[in-house]
Amino acid sequence: MFGWDHPLQSFYLQVHDPSLPEDERIVTWLGATPETEMYEVEHLIQAAREHGLAIDHSYREVLYREKDEGI
Repeated sequence: MFGWDHPLQSFYLQVHDPSLPEDERIVTWLGATPETEMYEVEHLIQAAREHGLAIDHSYREVLYREKDEGI
């Protein structure tokens, strides 16, 4: 899961492991703390890569719009 979190003013990235109990499924959560805030789409793209995930190039426009429009 990823996107723009308007209240936090940061992109976020969550990595879920469906094999774990429901309350433990989020194994990575970036963007929710000052140490992991991501203000630029490229930071989110890089964080996703570092966790073995790919965000399609065509989706970057949606991410910029989410940030610009405060969605």
